[in-house]
Amino acid sequence: MVVPGRDTWADDTRWVTDAAIKRGINALTFDGPGQGMTLRLQGLPFRPDFEKVMKPVLDFATSLPHVDNNRIGVMGMSFGGFQIPQAAAFDKRIKICITDPGNIAWGKVIIASG
Repeated sequence: MVVPGRDTWADDTRWVTDAAIKRGINALTFDGPGQGMTLRLQGLPFRPDFEKVMKPVLDFATSLPHVDNNRIGVMGMSFGGFQIPQAAAFDKRIKICITDPGNIAWGKVIIASG
């Protein structure tokens, strides 16, 4: 599963899911509260209890017959990289957790490149 950040939509992570599918790995991405469509079209803000967001997504994924429930991985990109460790701490179905939190200090990067 790929969890995007605040400034992206699930569709923007298609390059990751497409690459996984080409390698025979099942892939799923979604917009949770505070992300993509849920933020912009429904006004749902981020939640501090992201494990409660991941639970129904994991319930759905593990209900699919072609998913190996012993090999569930989650990759969080940008702000998603900050959210998924908490979900992994609460839900043992997540067997691997990859975090790519991005740059948390854009101001410093912009000033340094100036």
